Amino acid sequence: MQTRTLIKQAQDTDDLDGLEALVREYLNWDIDQLAALSGVPIDPEDYVSNTFEEISAYFPPRGRLLLARNGSELVGMAFLKPVRKDACEVKRMYVRPDQRGQRLGAKMLDQLIDEAAAMGYVRILLDSATYMPGAHALYRSRGFIDMEFYPEGETDEAFKPFMVYMERIL
Repeated sequence: MQTRTLIKQAQDTDDLDGLEALVREYLNWDIDQLAALSGVPIDPEDYVSNTFEEISAYFPPRGRLLLARNGSELVGMAFLKPVRKDACEVKRMYVRPDQRGQRLGAKMLDQLIDEAAAMGYVRILLDSATYMPGAHALYRSRGFIDMEFYPEGETDEAFKPFMVYMERIL
């Protein structure tokens, strides 16, 4: 019998069981790809540390941190944080490869869009690397359009040519 995957909002640090391993898994994959493409060495631990240093930004009332669990196993995540009074940013959206095909990414993104609108944000921003066309297709299917670089993102200057920046007006 297959366990049903549930998506829940993390309310505080007590809800984060397994998150560091999932963040590290995602960032190791992403940063390996970006370093190979750009030729610039990157330490994924800096990004892991940064994620957890500012983890409170992803909790209510102004942020969201969605966790997808298949039973007790954490299999997906999607973060949303404020970047301006009227704008928020999607970060660290990831579903483990063996869990793809269940529309978990689409479900988490739809929930983030609904939550952002309910919180009164006017726009949602995101950045994604050029080697993620599947993610770009999902974002575009939800009304995101390409835009220029936005300064609140965490993109270093050397990586801008390898990034796609998007926004959705709510």
